[in-house]
Amino acid sequence: MAAFEIGLIIIVFFLGSIVGVVWTLILPWLSLNKEPQEREGIVNKTLYAHVERALTYQAQIGEAVDSRPDGRKNDHLQAVTHQIKQWTTAIRELAQRIDQFQQDKLIHEDLTGVPQVIESLQARLDNEANPMTRIKLEQALVSRQEQLAFLTQLQETMEQAEIEIDRTLAALGTIYSQLLIGQSANHAADYAKVASKVDEQVRQLREYLEVLQEVRLGAAAKE
Repeated sequence: MAAFEIGLIIIVFFLGSIVGVVWTLILPWLSLNKEPQEREGIVNKTLYAHVERALTYQAQIGEAVDSRPDGRKNDHLQAVTHQIKQWTTAIRELAQRIDQFQQDKLIHEDLTGVPQVIESLQARLDNEANPMTRIKLEQALVSRQEQLAFLTQLQETMEQAEIEIDRTLAALGTIYSQLLIGQSANHAADYAKVASKVDEQVRQLREYLEVLQEVRLGAAAKE
């Protein structure tokens, strides 16, 4: 009877391990294949994966801090969960803002169409002899060039913001690794240095978010 029970326990443990491994493998796939409304409203799967990664780091770092014996905790570790929450919030908000612009069909149409309009206006201007018509064409050309410069700046800002999100995720991963090997408990200065670096990157994330918000407000004002 004892042997049977031991065998049953082994089988249950084995099956549980298999289920755990399978769930670990399919969970990322399930997350990325959610409907957009289930992905924080984010359509771009890469951006959503960044948000999911940040939230995972937040949860795992919180567990790592909570699981430490009281004697190994310090002020830096006590504050880490609050900091991580701020960082993940910044990543989520910026990812949502970037995604909104990426899904804006009008912006995509303008990025493609405005250069063609500029080329057409320039060709007409080169062949136009009427002074009044030339003035109108020059004014239209300047307006379109300003629009293209605005669109180009917006596109570059979004690309830089995505890079900053990736850098912030890498720093979060570094903090998590430090917690696992105990460096943050024994070398508070090391943790404080990394945390300060991430704080600076999050500040930059916030700045990108403000720029993109101003861009949207500016576009609305022009309308």
